Amino acid sequence: MKIRSCEIKSFGKLCDKTVCPGDGITVIHGRNESGKSTLCAFIKYVLYGFPGRGSRDERNNEKLRYTPWNGLKCAGALLLEDNSHDLYRVERKSDGKTSKGVILNSGGSECYEGFDAGDVFYGIDASAFEKSSFVGQDDIEPDDMKDLGTSLENIVFGSDEEEHTLEEAKKDLTGQRNKLYNKMRGTGRIFELESAIEELRAKRIAQSENNGRLNTSEYAAEETEKKLAVTDKRLEALYREDENISAYKAAELLGKIELAHAKMTGSEKIYGDIVKRCSVNGFVPDRGYIDTLTRAHSAYMLSIPEAANAEKELELLTSEYSSVIAGIHESGGFDASIETDNTQTSQVLEKARELHTKAKKLNRLGILFFCLIVTIPIAVVMFVLSSKKKKELSELLGKYGFKDISELEGFCKKYDELYPSLEGMRENISKTRNIAALKADEREKSRESLVGILAKAGFSIPEDEASFMVHIRDSLIPAMSEDVAELERTYGEYVKDKNSYEALISVSDMEKLRELASKKSDQPPQRPKEEVDRAIKYDEGAKALLSKKLNDLKIEITRLRAITEDPADIENKIYELEKELSEARLNCEALEFAMEFLDKAASEIRSDVFPSISQRAGELFSKFTGGKYRSLFFDKDFALKFLMEGETETRKAGFLSAGTYDAAYIALRVALAEHLCKNKPTLIFDDSFAKIDDERLGNILSVLYKLSDEYQIMILSCHDREARMLGDKCKVITLDED
Repeated sequence: MKIRSCEIKSFGKLCDKTVCPGDGITVIHGRNESGKSTLCAFIKYVLYGFPGRGSRDERNNEKLRYTPWNGLKCAGALLLEDNSHDLYRVERKSDGKTSKGVILNSGGSECYEGFDAGDVFYGIDASAFEKSSFVGQDDIEPDDMKDLGTSLENIVFGSDEEEHTLEEAKKDLTGQRNKLYNKMRGTGRIFELESAIEELRAKRIAQSENNGRLNTSEYAAEETEKKLAVTDKRLEALYREDENISAYKAAELLGKIELAHAKMTGSEKIYGDIVKRCSVNGFVPDRGYIDTLTRAHSAYMLSIPEAANAEKELELLTSEYSSVIAGIHESGGFDASIETDNTQTSQVLEKARELHTKAKKLNRLGILFFCLIVTIPIAVVMFVLSSKKKKELSELLGKYGFKDISELEGFCKKYDELYPSLEGMRENISKTRNIAALKADEREKSRESLVGILAKAGFSIPEDEASFMVHIRDSLIPAMSEDVAELERTYGEYVKDKNSYEALISVSDMEKLRELASKKSDQPPQRPKEEVDRAIKYDEGAKALLSKKLNDLKIEITRLRAITEDPADIENKIYELEKELSEARLNCEALEFAMEFLDKAASEIRSDVFPSISQRAGELFSKFTGGKYRSLFFDKDFALKFLMEGETETRKAGFLSAGTYDAAYIALRVALAEHLCKNKPTLIFDDSFAKIDDERLGNILSVLYKLSDEYQIMILSCHDREARMLGDKCKVITLDED
């Protein structure tokens, strides 16, 4: 039986991947975590499903370990070919807590329903498959030199190699038998049942003595229950009377609370009416608003004369400066517009001289070009340009009242003599102008602030601002102060009434008060609460004593009833115990038969199966080690031993090196697979040669190559050593990590 393809839909980290092994040896190579061991686990999963172990550790729970990383369920298929070249498709997917496997023939019809593919095609269960044809990377443990012979015995016989050996199975059967019947110690369930039956027969005779005491205790209990009922009835009346007292007190407290609530509501209404009267467009002034309005009004009224004085001082300085300039103008015939334009006299003079020079230069060029006759047109252009410059000069001089450039030069000379004094006046004017602007800005900001504050109360400054400012000071602010005082007074009364009401309800559960007050009767309480409480306390004490007495009687009755049984009940118990005794004796006989059968079967396996497996394992082990070791066999104590070539003394397997031990274990696994499987299985080696050197690995691969004529072999390794040694004798598949 050969695997033609492994179609992994989702399993562990592998998803939508197909691997197609060859007929002979296939080396599947890949780095760590590329999915080699996951592929091996997938093959086991499709053939047998997950083992039913419930460990929470992923290392020991394959279902948890190989749950797909992408959140899907485990699913995939194997395509198998038998010796007759018939193809079978084995599909398996996990659905909730179970996994369902389906075997389809070449026609697509389901066959072998209800069976796992490994059981059908290999004739072995999952445990035998794992311990024979499947050699995983965790199977070979060099530090655990356990008895390979015992392990082999357990595999062949069907016991669990790791957890439950054949000897332990026999020990368990003996333990179960001893739990039923232990002749040496005189213990076991059978002895217990026999003793219990004898005790019941003796008990049946002794029951009559307890009946009298039981009847007396039952009569006393009935009388005590009657007295207790009378006390309960009297207490019930006292509880109702006490509840009526509490109900009347609750009603009284509710009345006080309702009065306090009415008073608070009245104060709240008065305060609300005053708020409506004092509010403007929803705005209600308070003490802080009045203080803010007063400060803003005072600040604005103070800024008005300060800004006016600054403007007046600026006007005086400007007028004085203008008078000085006017005197200069009158003495020099100079137009005052030069100062109006903020133009320096030196700039005017420089511009005039530039125009005069250019006009003279253009005129001379014109005369020169005119004399040359040929360049007369150019001369005309020069004369035109010269005329324009003269016109610009005339306009500049006329703008400031000068006839020619000599008058301008004379004025500038006189102006420069007076310039230092004029500069000081201008600096003074500039400082005063800045102060006036600052005061004006302060006045505007004060006004804007006042406008904003007035707007909150719905007021705006009218055209007659001065009168309105007097109105604010003499009428508006005093009126608002009176309103605020009234608001504060009425609000204080409302807060006082509210606090009184809240103090009452804070210590009262209104719902419980109303519920309690609703229970008051038409008849007021006839006696004080203290007297009722004393009566309740007395009757509760009496009830406690009666209850204790009744409880003691019930305990006695229960005890007597426990030891006083009806003869019919005792007979039924004897019958049930005798029935159980009969079943226990049958089970004990079955366990003894099973122990005899287990010993006989183990003896047959040791005398028939183990020699055959031992011989084949020894042949393989000799070839694996290049003839260094001649054979593997088991001694009379079933301990695995080996014999080196050229020696006669045998040694236990514990003397082997780690690599040689692995080779011996692999030889046993191959021999076991040949013996157990009805069809030649696919031999799978998952990183099984890690501790074996190159020379010995070459021997093992040579043997496996010869076996590949009959067996399909898969070698999974994280190194390329096996592929290099086999060369073209194998098919190489590389698994790349995603």
